[in-house]
Amino acid sequence: MTKDTHLTNWQIQVLKLRFKGQTQVDIARKFKTSRANISATEKKAMINIEKSKNTLNLELMLRTALLFTVSPGEDLNDVVTKIYNKADSNKIHITKNFPALANLIQKKGQGKIDGRFVRKKIDIAITEEGDILIR
Repeated sequence: MTKDTHLTNWQIQVLKLRFKGQTQVDIARKFKTSRANISATEKKAMINIEKSKNTLNLELMLRTALLFTVSPGEDLNDVVTKIYNKADSNKIHITKNFPALANLIQKKGQGKIDGRFVRKKIDIAITEEGDILIR
């Protein structure tokens, strides 16, 4: 099972039990190890999973029709307008209205947007179908 993933057999065993509701203490007892070891294993596994998700998202973004970066300090409303303008100039119809698109950017850009302003760089991709990907 681990040959084609970024998780070790040990990480998979720990995650399976955690996802079934077992505590770190229960798992540690079962495998005669420390709770700290189970905690570290679980944390590393979750980091590996998150990195894998980010890699897949990047691959999707690289295959899109349009890809651009939003710089810190930009107003969210200007970002939405920029998306519509870039899409229009490439004859792509955006499937979301202005408020829904602003909401999507705020949701997917967690930790990168404060109020109406971009605080950390955001990569935005627009698919030929008009969908928006945010990284």
